[in-house]
Amino acid sequence: MNSKKINKIYLKIDAIVKKGEMGRVEYYQYVNDLIDKREYYFFQEVMLRKYKIDTVYIETYNVKKKTYDLLRPITISKFQEDLKKMYDTKLVYQIGMKIYYYDNLFLGSIVEDMSSTIHTLIVYRQDGLSAVFDDSTTTLLVKYGSAIDFLILYTTQYVDVDYMDYDYVV
Repeated sequence: MNSKKINKIYLKIDAIVKKGEMGRVEYYQYVNDLIDKREYYFFQEVMLRKYKIDTVYIETYNVKKKTYDLLRPITISKFQEDLKKMYDTKLVYQIGMKIYYYDNLFLGSIVEDMSSTIHTLIVYRQDGLSAVFDDSTTTLLVKYGSAIDFLILYTTQYVDVDYMDYDYVV
């Protein structure tokens, strides 16, 4: 078994699927190319080993659509990767809508309002203040960065993080 080939195909599929719906046509073409190069077996191995998707019982003409639809929800998007990197640099993490500082200190909540074409973030700080980030000229990632800064600003200004009794924080 050629593990280098399998890994190469996996990385290519992962990069394509991270593009979301915009990667669908490219994915279909890539699978067609693998079939044309007689490397469909490697594609099947990638699906089985890396994604736990058994393609043996899926008709070849239908495998592209079925596998892409299965891969989309289980692939971490570029936005999710970038958001995780930003959270790591700012020493915060998120559970649901709640944002915590690295030492389990609750900072506040971020609610994403997607009712309009502009992604709007509504941020609720622990001290009761809130802010809305809805600038149409900035990306969602930049809005998240500003929202986190808004939450951290309160913490670093008014709470002595080094001398806090964390058992007391609710």
